[in-house]
Amino acid sequence: MAKLHEQITSGRVVYTTRAGAQVCGDSRKVLAELPETSVDLIMTSPPFPLLRQKEYGNKDQAEYVDWLVEFVEAAKPALKETGSLVIDIGGAYQKVDRCDHCTSSARSSGL
Repeated sequence: MAKLHEQITSGRVVYTTRAGAQVCGDSRKVLAELPETSVDLIMTSPPFPLLRQKEYGNKDQAEYVDWLVEFVEAAKPALKETGSLVIDIGGAYQKVDRCDHCTSSARSSGL
C-alpha cells in the first residue's frame, strides 16, 4: 500500500520521516486528497490578518475568518477521531469577537 504522502498531487512533499510528512501547498486542495480519518495532526500557520496591509497580500479580518472556517471544514474529514488540528493565528489578530466565531464554527464542525 502506498504511503499517504505519495498520494498527494496538489502539493509538494517537503520532507518525510517514519512518523509522517510535511506538505507545502494550498491546504484546501491537499486536504481534499486525503482519505477520511487518515491524519493524526494538521498544523498550519497562515498569514495573519494584520492591522496594516503587507506586500504578501495578507487578508482582511472578514476574509481571514471565512478562510479559517473553510479550512476547518476541509480538515475535519481527514482527521482521525484522536487527531489534532493546530492553527497558529499569532498575536496580531484584530478583534476577539471574530475569534469567537472561529471557535463556534470549529465546535459546530465537531472539532
